[in-house]
Amino acid sequence: MVGLWTAFAATGDPGWPAYADGGVVAISAAGVASRDVAAEHRCDLWRTVPA
Repeated sequence: MVGLWTAFAATGDPGWPAYADGGVVAISAAGVASRDVAAEHRCDLWRTVPA
């Protein structure tokens, strides 16, 4: 984690993919990965509920 932030501070490049609509970049000790938070939190469920 320290290495990621140090590289970002030195270069200005975060080293992960650009933000994609609906996705989130997760940073952890295991590394950097894109995550689909809407799918993980089952946001599609709420689209089926009548307003």
